[in-house]
Amino acid sequence: MPVTQVAPSLHESVHVDTGHRRLLSIDVYRGLTVAGMILVTNPANYAHVYPQLLHSLWNGVTLTDMIAPSFLFVVGISLSFSFAGRIRRGSSRIQLASHTLQRCCALMLLGLILNAFPDFSLHYLRIPGILQHIAVCLAIGGLLHCFSGRRTNSGGFRANTFVLVTASVALIAADWILMRVVPVPGYGAGHLDPFGNMGGFVDRWLFGTNHLWPWGNFWWDPDGMVSTLTASTNLILGILAGDLLRSSSTRSRKLLAFLVAGALLALAGIALNPIYPINKKIWTPSYTLLADGFCLVALALLHWLLDGERRSQFLEKLTLPARIFGSNAILAFGFTTIANSLAPRIFLSILSRERVNLPAFAYDTFARFLAPNNASLLYALLFVFLNLLLVWPFSRKGIFLKL
Repeated sequence: MPVTQVAPSLHESVHVDTGHRRLLSIDVYRGLTVAGMILVTNPANYAHVYPQLLHSLWNGVTLTDMIAPSFLFVVGISLSFSFAGRIRRGSSRIQLASHTLQRCCALMLLGLILNAFPDFSLHYLRIPGILQHIAVCLAIGGLLHCFSGRRTNSGGFRANTFVLVTASVALIAADWILMRVVPVPGYGAGHLDPFGNMGGFVDRWLFGTNHLWPWGNFWWDPDGMVSTLTASTNLILGILAGDLLRSSSTRSRKLLAFLVAGALLALAGIALNPIYPINKKIWTPSYTLLADGFCLVALALLHWLLDGERRSQFLEKLTLPARIFGSNAILAFGFTTIANSLAPRIFLSILSRERVNLPAFAYDTFARFLAPNNASLLYALLFVFLNLLLVWPFSRKGIFLKL
């Protein structure tokens, strides 16, 4: 996990194929997902949070549920640019595959370390996790793109759209069969509740209950193995979107393609909801399609605002915090995970009252002059700002965490 002064592999600098103009939209999109992740995971009091800043309890969707697929989508876009650049510099497919798998292993290792912090209890170490989930999706999407992509006459590299789309359909079909057709011992087939779904059974069988996220009195994990089947398709869509961004097509045609495809995918997800409910926690096909649509529309909006020939200097300055997060996403994620683990262990006292931990202290303090939801939100915003202050010196000096 070396530190480098070149843009990190997981989120390399994104330029159009002509190499002249940086695509600011990708850096900003990545940074917004990181900032959003920090915001929603650090309220002062989970009992007082605006609904859109919480994950849906089970079925349904919120803006918070769009953060994880957005990050996978941007990873896919960066992968498209990264592979094309490496092929142009002389890398072979085997080298690309080897590099991709190394990155996956590094992500998994870092994810396990962060899950273990600060107690490092191997007996209760949570094995699945956000970074581990990304790593598996990266392996699936990266290897598919690596071995199916086509070299161009100019020495570049293009995605094989037919193979990637076919693979995505197959992955969604595999999830459908596992979750709706294959019976779970003791429950039967087709259960989509936290207790009887196939994803939970597979994770308990693979990892054991001590190494999963607790769900009430039961053990199940939102970043489990079966959900990577459908989640991988969000990353694959990013590869295809990156391919279109690198193409010689006009900007207006790219925007139209993103908007039309995004609307169709989102409508397909909504239409599928009565048959297979939208659910982020088990990453259902309907949720996947809805998230695909959201990602494409969000990309179109940012591409329209930030990547034009007359790009506004005001917008460049306004989006600087997002670009700082986006340029060092893994470092920001590490900082917030560590700080989030330590905050409940820091105890303070308010005047003569008994000592309470830092989030409770902040909530009690802010709630004196703010409504409960706003008091909780202010603490989360300050957490985002703290992480920005931690990451900013590294980005200013051109130091990035490379995996």
